[in-house]
Amino acid sequence: MGPVQLQESVHHFHQTTSETLTGLRPYPSEDEMQDAARVGQNQTYYYNAARANDLTTPVPLNAAQCKALVKEVDHSFSEKGMWMVILTVSLSAFLQGFVQSSQNGANLFADLWISKAESGKAASTDSRYALANAAVYFSAAIL
Repeated sequence: MGPVQLQESVHHFHQTTSETLTGLRPYPSEDEMQDAARVGQNQTYYYNAARANDLTTPVPLNAAQCKALVKEVDHSFSEKGMWMVILTVSLSAFLQGFVQSSQNGANLFADLWISKAESGKAASTDSRYALANAAVYFSAAIL
């Protein structure tokens, strides 16, 4: 992406997002976002400059920004609590898979517990089928 395209993309992003987040927290100015995009686009150059404590870059970085940039590159999980986030997301993905497989199993064998003789009792059959699909969510809510 060229410099003009990057500048236009950042301008569009800033215009659309700054309106939705007004008043929630201090929002960066468009110039700050332009600088951040340029640093991100040339991350190797800025990382090397930050590692060497070179503060004379096209987008000026202060000492705290240099330290944060080096820490971000050197440590994959530089933010506190990232392992907890990874653990909880992994657990929820596992549980969602369990729920989905339980529902699929219940749906596969539905014809065994919904007898053909009950064809006239559609409402009763439908409600038992719905309860079988919702049982895993009810169980999770109780836990």
